[in-house]
Amino acid sequence: MSGHIDDRGKLMESLFFKQRDQALLERMREDRANKEVRDQLTEASGISDAAAIDALIKVDISADSLTAVSMIPLVAVAWADWEMDEREQEAVLQAADGAGIEKGSASYELLATWLKHRPGDDLLDAWKSYIKAIQGSMDAAASSQLKTSVIGRAEMIALSAGGFLGLGNKISQVERDVLDDLAATFD
Repeated sequence: MSGHIDDRGKLMESLFFKQRDQALLERMREDRANKEVRDQLTEASGISDAAAIDALIKVDISADSLTAVSMIPLVAVAWADWEMDEREQEAVLQAADGAGIEKGSASYELLATWLKHRPGDDLLDAWKSYIKAIQGSMDAAASSQLKTSVIGRAEMIALSAGGFLGLGNKISQVERDVLDDLAATFD
């Protein structure tokens, strides 16, 4: 009887270690996959700041969809009033086309999702981290040029649906607040 109990104990011990080993192997695979994603995103973005890379990964930005990151400020302005106007959506899609985002690409699909469903604030936070990280490698003139480009394109989105019958203030206060927040990222 003692031999039977010992055999059963050894079997349970073996199963325990097998399950633990499988869990460790799975964790190693996940760590390797995460490192590959991080390396690809670092290479594609030129960012070495771990916090900025983490922020991008958290909102499911991959190397393939990195181009869509340039559209985040436009999406933020379009959703400023918590509604996506058809003219705003069209303006964002035109800007995407101008940026070389092709229909059917990962970037386009990601952008289309953002236009259908308002993304969380963490997406804009990730963009801000991205901008802060790349500013570290830019001179003041390049940073100023980037700011002018980003804010100019975002203002075009705000203007696309602004005013009533083409009259009045074309940029609403909530859109202006988002634009000011975007501009502050560069300071």
